[in-house]
Amino acid sequence: MVYLKMAPYRLAAFGFRGALKLQNKYYGAFLIVQKIDNSAYKLQFPEHVQIHPVFHVSQLKKHIGPNFIPSPNLPMVNQDGTIKTGPTEVVQVRQVPRHNLPVVQ
Repeated sequence: MVYLKMAPYRLAAFGFRGALKLQNKYYGAFLIVQKIDNSAYKLQFPEHVQIHPVFHVSQLKKHIGPNFIPSPNLPMVNQDGTIKTGPTEVVQVRQVPRHNLPVVQ
């Protein structure tokens, strides 16, 4: 089992233009299906993921222990390959005192 380093490698390719330093650095843990050579491995992804499964060893990190999983899911991707961004839910709406405009929190 390995974690996949995605921030510098794939998030920019998906069209994500936000702050990359705030995103998860590793996603996984994924099962190694095949060793291509000493520097490349093929990973097993869920069926809905549309990413090429072969990665260089510099993009992988060994899974240590069953307790630590930084992010079990890959980011959600639109049909055109960009990462879906936006709020997950509206928690509270309030009025700005000066302009009486609704502000979503």
